[in-house]
Amino acid sequence: QNYRVGEMIQDAQVLKILPNRVIVVRSNGQQETLYLRDKDAKKDLAYDEQSSLESLNIVAQNNKYFIHFN
Repeated sequence: QNYRVGEMIQDAQVLKILPNRVIVVRSNGQQETLYLRDKDAKKDLAYDEQSSLESLNIVAQNNKYFIHFN
C-alpha cells in the first residue's frame, strides 16, 4: 500500500517521506523514524532532521494530537 504525508498508518501520522526513511508521529506524540534499510539505520542522522521538523506545531487536546505544518 502507498501512503502520503498526512495519512495515518495504524496509530501514526506520516510527517515526512524520504528516499531511505519515513518520519511519523504516534498518537501519543512520540516521533519515530522508520528506516527502509539496515545500513541507513546504522548511520542514524536523526539530529539533522530535527531542524527541518521545527516548523511543525503539534497540539494536544483531549488525547488527540493535531499537527500543523508551518
